Amino acid sequence: MARHGENIRKRNDGRWEGRYKVFDEGKGKHVYRSVYGRDYGEAKEKLSRARLGLARQGMEKEPAADAESGSRKDADGNGGGILFSQAAGEWLAEVSRRRKYSTYIKYNAIYRAYLADTVGPCRLSPGAAQELNRLSGAGLSESMLSPSTQKSIVCVANQILAFANRHYQTGIPPLERKAATMKKKPAATFSRAEQAALLGCLYDRMEKELEEIFAANPDPLSIPDYDNLKPVMFELNSILAETDNYTLTFGTVDTSESIIRRGISMSFTCGSYDSAKGVLEKLHDSSYRCMLDNLNVSLGSYSRNNFWDEDYYDNSVVVSGNIVFFEYQAAQGD
Repeated sequence: MARHGENIRKRNDGRWEGRYKVFDEGKGKHVYRSVYGRDYGEAKEKLSRARLGLARQGMEKEPAADAESGSRKDADGNGGGILFSQAAGEWLAEVSRRRKYSTYIKYNAIYRAYLADTVGPCRLSPGAAQELNRLSGAGLSESMLSPSTQKSIVCVANQILAFANRHYQTGIPPLERKAATMKKKPAATFSRAEQAALLGCLYDRMEKELEEIFAANPDPLSIPDYDNLKPVMFELNSILAETDNYTLTFGTVDTSESIIRRGISMSFTCGSYDSAKGVLEKLHDSSYRCMLDNLNVSLGSYSRNNFWDEDYYDNSVVVSGNIVFFEYQAAQGD
């Protein structure tokens, strides 16, 4: 049984396997390595030690400029205080031991992307609070980052400062973040009567356009005669056979008009975005006149669980929506 969020699973041979990601400089990309244990606890302990080693190695590779600034004295004449980058490395190592691996990945990504270059070289001396607020607090409200991203950055920075205060008694208060000003617009929704009126106008316009098309080109291949259900089913099955799986739900057909709309709800899964795009293009270019509507494309497993946790993304793509086929029913006496 796999432990999601920890990358620990039980193998068929009875052993427990823990996987972690490292950067292979020779290959120029991230690869996975494994540790093994006789039970879940042993595998988790080995995995925590491996991640702690990676965190420490990352701090040994800090830029040389940080080391030089660490050896120099502060502007006010004393050389005391730990570097923000050093406290961050120790805090991330603690997170990798005590929290889920996905949490460590998220915090590490936020620190590397938004804090390492700006406040990483700062020395956590008592007089540094104002400078830290200037670099990572006030500037955020003027950036193009979303309010949720700004909140995450300040949250990570404050956890690092709290860690440094517990272990090194830095005495630096939490960073401040100016609340984002957002203008709330009143939500406006259509009533049922308004929705019905809008749909009626759209359908009337669509039917007039289809009648004009049929009058200009009465070729039965352009708009097939009613009832064209079996050929439509055959074509859909031949196109959707390329997908991993699919479902079709056929709606009720209204035969009171000359132009008949045969609505079908569909959902299918493909192994990649390109495959899903190819299926949609074939549906669009169907032999029978049709219209795609209300399409929704999303990732497969764990698509939105955690933006920063790449381990659980797969390449599958799920597409859902409606497809409407048009058929022509001649008036009585024609």
